[in-house]
This record gives sequence, C-alpha cells and structure tokens, in this order.
Amino acid sequence: RPVKINAFIDGNQLSVGAYTDMPAYVEVIDEETGEVVVEEEFVDETEISIETSGSYTVQIYAGNTVMTGEFEVE
Repeated sequence: RPVKINAFIDGNQLSVGAYTDMPAYVEVIDEETGEVVVEEEFVDETEISIETSGSYTVQIYAGNTVMTGEFEVE
C-alpha cells in the first residue's frame, strides 16, 4: 500500500502529514548548527511551530519510506 507524505511551511508553521497504518516520525534539523530542534512521533498529521529564523532540514519517516526536504524560516 503506498504511503502518502506531505509537508509545507507557512510563515513559521510547518505542517507534516504521513498517511499510513502506523505512527510516523519527524525531525527538524537546524542546518547551521546541526542541532535537532524537533523530534516528534505522530499519527496522520502534525503542526510544528519553528520559533527561530534560519535554514532547516525536515526528515519524515513513515514505515520504510523517508522523505527529506529543506526550508527557510524568516
């Protein structure tokens, strides 16, 4: 069964969705420091507020699928 994963940023609000039959996991990493600023397990959808401006990498793990993306918060 295919896994549907999506993520989008609106201002400093990151929305993540992973529609599977099991919990998913998201990490947000500060690209400048390498620090993991968010670690969260979720089911279906989650909203994350990123308080500090900068460049970030998001990694979403759902089953055997991993999605990675980059985004900016101003």
